[in-house]
Amino acid sequence: MATAGAAMASAQEATTTFQVPAVGLTSLPIGFLTLEASAGPQPGTTHIRTLSQCSVINPPVCQPFVQGVHVHWLNVNTGASGSAAIPSGNWAATDIPPPATDVATGPGRVIATVTVDNGGVTPGFGTFEVG
Repeated sequence: MATAGAAMASAQEATTTFQVPAVGLTSLPIGFLTLEASAGPQPGTTHIRTLSQCSVINPPVCQPFVQGVHVHWLNVNTGASGSAAIPSGNWAATDIPPPATDVATGPGRVIATVTVDNGGVTPGFGTFEVG
C-alpha cells in the first residue's frame, strides 16, 4: 500500500502545463497564454495560473503582464464541472494579485478549456490529475 500512497502523493504534487495554449488579442497584439495546473491548498482543489503571454508573431517576445482568462473544466471521474475566472495580472508587480485561482474540482482526471477575455482567437486546452 505504500506504493499506492506514494503514487497519489506524486500525482498531487505534479504540475501540468496546459497542452494547448490559448490565443487571443493582447497588447502584443496577438499573443498566446501559457497556463499550468498544480495541487491546490486542500485535497481535491487545483491551483491554476497564467504563466506568460508571448507574441504569436515573434514567440521570444513575452511580457509579465497577462490578459484575463476563463477556465471551463470537467472532472471526468465525478461529472463535476464549472468555470473560474483568472484575472489580468502582472507577475512582476507586488501591488496586485497574481493571475491565478484555486478551483474545487474534486479528485480525478480533469479536462479544461481556456478562453481569453476581450478577444479570444482560439481556446486553450489542458488535462491533468487532481489528488
